[in-house]
Amino acid sequence: MLNENQKLAVEHYLGPCLTIAPPGSGKTKCLVERVVHLITVHHIKPDKILVVTFTKDAACEMKERFCKEFTSDGGMPFFGTFHSLFFHILKVEGYYSSKDIIQSSVAYAFMKQALLECKISKKDVLPFTVIKEISRCINLNMSYSDYISNTLEDQFEKVATFYKSLMEQKHLIDFDDMMIKVYELFLKDNDLRLKWQKKFDFILLDEMQDINELQFEIIKLLLQEEQNIFAVGDDDQSIYEFRGSKPDIMLNFQKSFKNTAIVKLNINYRSLRQIITAANCLINKNVHRFQKDCRCFLNQYGSIHYLQFENEAKQ
Repeated sequence: MLNENQKLAVEHYLGPCLTIAPPGSGKTKCLVERVVHLITVHHIKPDKILVVTFTKDAACEMKERFCKEFTSDGGMPFFGTFHSLFFHILKVEGYYSSKDIIQSSVAYAFMKQALLECKISKKDVLPFTVIKEISRCINLNMSYSDYISNTLEDQFEKVATFYKSLMEQKHLIDFDDMMIKVYELFLKDNDLRLKWQKKFDFILLDEMQDINELQFEIIKLLLQEEQNIFAVGDDDQSIYEFRGSKPDIMLNFQKSFKNTAIVKLNINYRSLRQIITAANCLINKNVHRFQKDCRCFLNQYGSIHYLQFENEAKQ
């Protein structure tokens, strides 16, 4: 049974829609029910629907819920992560296969080689730390020359360039490369972009607050003229800016897409009243956010306990 606002989200049809979904408000339920609604009411072919999220577990959960509610011989919606979508495109187009995804041990060896090549022998410069910095640089959509490294300072560009050249020589890619290469392909080859654009009539995005610039640009390139994009998220839950996500993309969604419908899921079905009251009091201190009126479905008050520990081990 859907509440009034959940129903608005599920039954939205054409054009862009942003659904703001605080914790426990039925976000996943709305996404799955919307997919079912598009197929059963509007007769959209299942394989014309793209549903993208950030974790494999979330994608599998949505797919499982969908399969419990709907069975059809007419194909299946694409439920997957951003990386699985990007790799699927590269694989179908014949650029890469699963054997071309770099293993962590190989990446470590390549970075050690890059550090040696650039005559960096500091013991406190760990290969995986530099690899993480390269990933952050890419997800921030920055050039190596503009990125300010915490570990390599003015040597970052040289090390990153050499490291990526070793991967290119072996025809290997990592998750970030999948994103970059799809973006470059779409910009360079308009026919290929149109081909993939025509594959999906409706695009649904989960955890919108965690999206980064490149991911968002690729999604926009996949949209057809009608801009049937349905995004769900909660700017108050944005905690991944350190790895490149930009909550401002969600906050400026209406500027990106004209005539955007806004739906706010305002009933929490998970937490007790005292938790929601305390959470609202805290987050209301942040003025740079979507204003929300989060209410409690459960009628119990409960209590909040503050625990402090001397160290991490005791915690």
